[in-house]
Amino acid sequence: MTFWEVPNCTQMTVGEPILRELGRTVAYQSLLESAMSHFIGSLLSLGHCDAQIVTAELSSRQLRAILMSTLAERLKEDPESLERAKDLMKRTGNFEQRRNALAHSLYWHGGDYSENTATRFKTTARESRGLKVQHETVDVEELRELAIEAGRCHHELVMLEIEVCGIHVPHYDLTAHQEDMPAEPPNPTGGEDG
Repeated sequence: MTFWEVPNCTQMTVGEPILRELGRTVAYQSLLESAMSHFIGSLLSLGHCDAQIVTAELSSRQLRAILMSTLAERLKEDPESLERAKDLMKRTGNFEQRRNALAHSLYWHGGDYSENTATRFKTTARESRGLKVQHETVDVEELRELAIEAGRCHHELVMLEIEVCGIHVPHYDLTAHQEDMPAEPPNPTGGEDG
């Protein structure tokens, strides 16, 4: 269905490929937060419901802080695993920071008017700086790469939980390895732009 076929809609000036990849980043953020919540529950020997009660209202930054603090204590005798965990939490934080910038912005068509680029606008007004408008061009490939990195972080997080806690994570394919991950997310429509 095209825009013109949907009654009473405001037209988007951003192409479907950009919107799809922005949505993917939002979905991955939720997936990462869920995995961190599960991992915290495993580390603290909490049942699923108790883990959700403890972590449900925590920000992603708070989840990372609790997870990393607990892992630092658990992995005192395993500096290699502790360094991997620190690197993973840093990468997860970098993903969240970029995802937040992308999610809390206004979008307009890109300078080339293609469906594969958009201009991101972020307006802030701070007491110390006054009004500030930032803008940048984003493209589908950048957004796909961001989603791929988030998928890798999720995979590594689940594998670290399995390694540290010695448990099976429900509904997770243990035969999948990071090196086997596709170069880009599967294309559900069969077309080039995912």
